[in-house]
Amino acid sequence: MRATEFEQRHAFLFHQGIVLVAFLTYLLQRDDIVWRYIKDNPANRVQEHTLFAVATFLVGLGAILCTRARANDSVANGHGHSESLPSSNRENSRYWGELLYAFGLASLVPLTGFIILVLGEAIRIFRLKRRSDDLSPVGVAALEQTATPRFKWRHAFRREAIKWGIFIAMITFAITLNDRVADALIVSAWVVGLMLVKGLLPFALTKKMGLL
Repeated sequence: MRATEFEQRHAFLFHQGIVLVAFLTYLLQRDDIVWRYIKDNPANRVQEHTLFAVATFLVGLGAILCTRARANDSVANGHGHSESLPSSNRENSRYWGELLYAFGLASLVPLTGFIILVLGEAIRIFRLKRRSDDLSPVGVAALEQTATPRFKWRHAFRREAIKWGIFIAMITFAITLNDRVADALIVSAWVVGLMLVKGLLPFALTKKMGLL
């Protein structure tokens, strides 16, 4: 079944709801899925570094795909024209990015949360894809025709600010494996990213902070 119009219009809200429920499983289980399966191994610290490095890579790759798709893959060729991938390819790229990001982020939650996050996002993305296959993206097409490449990339990074913030937080965690530092960075990334996505941070401040 395809997503409803309400799901499509509030896709961000549905995504954040799934993520919130997944992280709330810490109230029932203390160990994240990675530590759950490696804590009894003598080389668990090396394995933890490695597995979270892989998860960080997935989050980063997901952020790249989603940002690139939102920027409409517009690049200038040698003749000063712009070339873009077909909208269906951009949508598929963004959906793959969302799924890879979900897998990487799910490494931070307990087993139950992992299942909720991955399965919930897979269902959400599949339903959105079914809807996008049936309906033409009129709004996206209008943006492609009127926006400059610079605006597109700025808008894309702003829309995916949470993913990039989580990516930076996970790099730090994969190196330090310090839970308190990771928790503080992830919460900060989510709060700042949410404010950027919703346009709650003043433009001058975000530019000064290097967030745009």
